[in-house]
Amino acid sequence: MTEQTNIPPSQPDIDPVDVSGDTDTVSESSPSSVDDLSLAEVISAFFRNPRATVSAVSEALHAEDDDDVCDEERSQWLASLQAEDDPEKAKTGDIRARIVWFITRPLTWYAIAFFIILQGNIILAGGSDDLARRSEDVQLAQGTPYILLGVFLWICTEIYAHWEPLRVWWKRLINRTGKCKSNDETASDESPAIVDAYTPLSSWSWEVPLSRYITASVALLLSVITWFGTSNNSFNTPIFYIWLLSIALWTYSFTPKTFDIFDWLSRLIDRMRGIRLRDYVPIIVVLALIMGMAFHFRFHRLAEHPREMTDDHVEKILDAGLVRDGARAIFFANNGGREPAQMYFIALASYLPGLGINHDTIKWVSSVESLLTIPALFWMGYALLEGESTRRRLLVGLLCAAFAAASYWHVAITRQGLRIPLTALVVSLHLIYLLRGIRFNKRKDFIIAGLILGFGLYTYQAVRMLPVVVLLSVLTAIVFIAKSWRDRFIYVVNLTVLVAVSFVIFLPMFHYSLQDPDSFWKRTSGRLLGDDTITETLADGTIIERDVTLQERFEAFQSNLPTIANNIRNVLLMFNWEGDVATISGVSTKPAMDTVSATLLIVGLVTWLSFSIQRRETAYFLVPIIAFTLLLPSALSIAFPGENPSHTRTSGALPLIYLMTAFPLALVVERLLDASNKRAGQLIAGALCVTLVGSSFQANTHLYFDVYPETYEASFDPYSDAGDYLYGYILRGGTYGNAFLVGYEHWWSHRAVGLEGGLEQRWENGIYPYTAGQYNPDLIVTAVHDALAMEGIFQFQADSDLLFFYSPNDTDTSDALTLLFPAGREIERQTYKPNETFMVYEVPALGTDGLQIWLAEYPRP
Repeated sequence: MTEQTNIPPSQPDIDPVDVSGDTDTVSESSPSSVDDLSLAEVISAFFRNPRATVSAVSEALHAEDDDDVCDEERSQWLASLQAEDDPEKAKTGDIRARIVWFITRPLTWYAIAFFIILQGNIILAGGSDDLARRSEDVQLAQGTPYILLGVFLWICTEIYAHWEPLRVWWKRLINRTGKCKSNDETASDESPAIVDAYTPLSSWSWEVPLSRYITASVALLLSVITWFGTSNNSFNTPIFYIWLLSIALWTYSFTPKTFDIFDWLSRLIDRMRGIRLRDYVPIIVVLALIMGMAFHFRFHRLAEHPREMTDDHVEKILDAGLVRDGARAIFFANNGGREPAQMYFIALASYLPGLGINHDTIKWVSSVESLLTIPALFWMGYALLEGESTRRRLLVGLLCAAFAAASYWHVAITRQGLRIPLTALVVSLHLIYLLRGIRFNKRKDFIIAGLILGFGLYTYQAVRMLPVVVLLSVLTAIVFIAKSWRDRFIYVVNLTVLVAVSFVIFLPMFHYSLQDPDSFWKRTSGRLLGDDTITETLADGTIIERDVTLQERFEAFQSNLPTIANNIRNVLLMFNWEGDVATISGVSTKPAMDTVSATLLIVGLVTWLSFSIQRRETAYFLVPIIAFTLLLPSALSIAFPGENPSHTRTSGALPLIYLMTAFPLALVVERLLDASNKRAGQLIAGALCVTLVGSSFQANTHLYFDVYPETYEASFDPYSDAGDYLYGYILRGGTYGNAFLVGYEHWWSHRAVGLEGGLEQRWENGIYPYTAGQYNPDLIVTAVHDALAMEGIFQFQADSDLLFFYSPNDTDTSDALTLLFPAGREIERQTYKPNETFMVYEVPALGTDGLQIWLAEYPRP
């Protein structure tokens, strides 16, 4: 079958993955110039008529700018191409033409490049052995050439697929007209409608309505009251509502003078009434399937895995318990300092049926937050491509949500039950309005972005990088988007509004940061500059701890600065080589993404850059820059490079990472739908998406549910078994006041055992008798006396049995308990971990008389 050349007219909507022309249709009109042919069509023509093709191309390359007519020989050659493309001749079945058609299709080379990169990522992943030890000298060295080759081939295909628009762009750049310039070539320019839509149209007026002055004055007064009302790191109820009211009034004060809230609500209601759900049934169905996949991944076996608590979990549970009991802290300074939002969410969720203040609840809350992130990612993918076709925007949004729903990285930071999932949720919502504000320079977008940023700063420390993103984005817009000083001035005003709105929300925490800067900045400064205190030995041998001086911190920063280059390298490799080294956040030998997602991310970055160059849209160029910026909270851990890369501190980049992962697949799907009839295109495109997303989901669920539990449980203590034993003791009539845990070096936390044993508050019956290597049995006696003075459930009861937990290596405690309570019995309990046990010493109830005798024999030391 002969080659059937199809010369589609140039369109303003240029795709980075252009497979137009893949259909077997015949051009209805003869091309007017060799300039109108794509590179694929020129190659195809060369196979059919080499001499005429070379002659025509040579003439085109050496054409003078002022020629008004086409060369006669070249015109005859173009006409001959039309003759050769006759449908009757196509029926002869020229095998050579079929081969040429196949090898000149961009989609063919995109597929080849994809599979080459995929092979490289498979080598990096280490094959089928899930826990195989990999090394940079073997797997990384062997897999990287495949990735580089695939990227090079992908870039070449990008150039090949977009040769025509590149040629037009180059001719414009050097101000050439071309001899045989066609009308179609002019049509390939970016649509004026798109250019106008992206031109800042914000209006500014010096006339500020009197109502704005009044509301701003009241808002200022309320902010002052909020400032003084939060001086003790606490929100009481009146101050909390005053703070919320001040935010609402400040927000209204900054709105444009034309804004009318009643008119806005009326228009919103009208738009909602105009929505016909039946028009969106396919989208709703697909999004529902994605949410179902996300729900399964986040809630399946949630009570079992991850099974054990860490100190971070203990602190969260205890702080949430304090909130439910009435505490209203603005910042939780313990455990390195933590933002408060999650503790309030846990306390609120504890009132739901079947939940309380425990390990299951904190995992449930973070899983709900993670689930809410999926539609937010769909919205972000749809919104960030504003100006593109609706179909493309929907495809990118749905695939972004789908790959995030199947993400092992996202699930690993979700189910650990900490604050981390809030970061991706905040960032995805914030970027929707920030980048829209960058494009259109509209006040409302900056106001909403400021609201999201302000509240987001109460979630997790990685969100503190967003102000850097805001400043970087607005400065970029001022330099590259603004066309006049008026536009630049409006950008500055809108940036000021964003900062002001976010600041009035951040005001209580800002007040705390001034009152206790060490606690507020401890985590951040510790990663950059090291610990706050150091241990020194004086001349007389005395060991002391002292605060680090500013000069010492600066010197430590300088000495650690060379580490940043290696940190950046490691954080960029986290997606396809090695992810978080902390066991709590994932399998340390595995990357953050599966091989399919990692491959799509690599080609997605190249495709996104190509797309940005074609669109020449500053907001698109900002996407990879912002993604890199949001990786810096991990890379900047130069004082503790072993903590980098971190799945948690890089969580802010997750939305944009999966946006770029989804982007190339969305474009391929779009072109498949165009290149085939409706039903066949939908089936092929749907099968491709299901295959890739499904393979990602299968790989990630296997890693998380089959491999991760083994590494997680091997790294953490089996508190759940001890907690079950304690809870069983309570059900048998025991009391928490009669149960104790005797500490041992590098052994268990009594607080974790208490929480696993059914408590929702701090269990104080921890005994630590080892001091500087010396054992002091009197501390056991002291603990019993202290329990007698307690009230409520923690009070020692004479008619209940006594229970002591201790380490099997702690022979001193075993001897002491035998001496103090000779009627007791020692039991060694096996945990679910084969090589780990714990000891319990059970003492029958002393009774009132027996307790008095014991107290007389062992008075408080």
